Amino acid sequence: MKKQIIKVLSSLELAITCLSVLFILTVIGTIAQVKLGIFFAVERYFNSWVITWNATPNLALPVFPGALTIGVVLLINLIASHFTRFKLTKDKIGIWCTHFGLILLIIAGGISACSRYESQMALEEGERKNYSENSREMVFDIIDQGQPNQDRLISFPSTFNKKGAFLEHESLPFKVEITDYYPNSKLIKSQNRRTSHGLGEDLSVANIPISTNDNVPNLPAAYITILDTNNEILGTLMLSAETELSQVVPGFETMLIALRPKRVYFPFHIALDDFTHEKYPGTRKPSYFESRITIHNNEGVPELEARIYMNHPLRYSGHTFFQASYDKEDTVSVLQVVKNPSWLLPYIACVFTAIGLGIQFWQGFAKYRRKQKKEVNPNALV
Repeated sequence: MKKQIIKVLSSLELAITCLSVLFILTVIGTIAQVKLGIFFAVERYFNSWVITWNATPNLALPVFPGALTIGVVLLINLIASHFTRFKLTKDKIGIWCTHFGLILLIIAGGISACSRYESQMALEEGERKNYSENSREMVFDIIDQGQPNQDRLISFPSTFNKKGAFLEHESLPFKVEITDYYPNSKLIKSQNRRTSHGLGEDLSVANIPISTNDNVPNLPAAYITILDTNNEILGTLMLSAETELSQVVPGFETMLIALRPKRVYFPFHIALDDFTHEKYPGTRKPSYFESRITIHNNEGVPELEARIYMNHPLRYSGHTFFQASYDKEDTVSVLQVVKNPSWLLPYIACVFTAIGLGIQFWQGFAKYRRKQKKEVNPNALV
């Protein structure tokens, strides 16, 4: 039984099947980008273990393996076939090296899919920040401004973004009930007030379809109820990502609550010293834009000056900063911030693969030359 399993896992048929399924998945995922956009298509087809079909609003059925599942099966197949077919000898060193590079490449892709995180940092000239924001992941943040040295932040993950959820923390003297949650919305004029404090005197929330356009982010909103420890209602608030305004928690003047993009904080500050944006003559199409930045430590001491421009990112403290876009008539630079623990592995994998193929080619060529000489002069010593 064990031999049968190893035989199946190491078979060429399994490898061809996985590659065929991966090809089909790539075609489907590429076509889906037209309707879903790049982000949602990648999440649905390539950063998933299984692709599901929503048979009903509450029932999702698995219909096709995702790229992560195919990658794991391919990795097992490659390792199994390698150790069952190739012994570590001088003649097989090239194959070993090539296979190691391919295994490392698949592992790097899996680590990247599971742990890579992207966010954006928008900076005006002269502005300094120590955080970036992910507009695709909205969170409820509670800010305690009553601390002596600095504000205290309590952030609730996006899993709480649903109607009926409660935001509770042991250090908070209150809790928050999500009365209504809208994944995408817009504020409209209305006299039907649902709040007791803050926004909502002449505004209400209109639910709109979720946007899959990569350039049009969703703007969620929520109605929340503030409760004390005895479940007594202290007030109701309306929060909207369209305004990103922090609302004062009723009964607690030093407490603020906001629905805003998730923030990624750094142990340093980035200041935008100068932003350059050039356009092609006679058009509004950008030809070049560059950010000159200075990195300061938490004490405000400058540690590094750098230039960030197209195809020339800055790698610092485990993060990579790319020049992504601009805003507000060329006074705001938008940097794409990527944290990818496996960013170096694909380069290492490609080096091993190239060396292995080179060794394999050279050994084959040398073998061919020896055979050719022997055929020309059968009595020659090779």
